[in-house]
Amino acid sequence: MGIAASELSLEQLRTHGHGVLVKQVATEAAVAMSGLATGDVISMINSERVRSVDDFTRIVKSLPSGRSVPMQIVRRSAAMFI
Repeated sequence: MGIAASELSLEQLRTHGHGVLVKQVATEAAVAMSGLATGDVISMINSERVRSVDDFTRIVKSLPSGRSVPMQIVRRSAAMFI
C-alpha cells in the first residue's frame, strides 16, 4: 500500500484510543495522492477499526485491488475521512 506504520505510544493511545501512526508514505503510491501524510494516525480503514499494526496489515491485505476505500485519520487532533 506504500505506508510504513508503527504502534502508537502510550500517550497517543490515551489521546486517540486506537490506531497506528503513519511513519512514511511512498511518494509514488496511490495513497500519497489521497493526502495521507507522515504523522497521521489511521484509526479506521474501510469501516474496520485499526487497533494495531497487525490489524492494519490484515485489513490492508484483505482490501480489493485497484479500488479506493475510505480511511478515518486523525491529523493535528482533528478526525477526518480521506
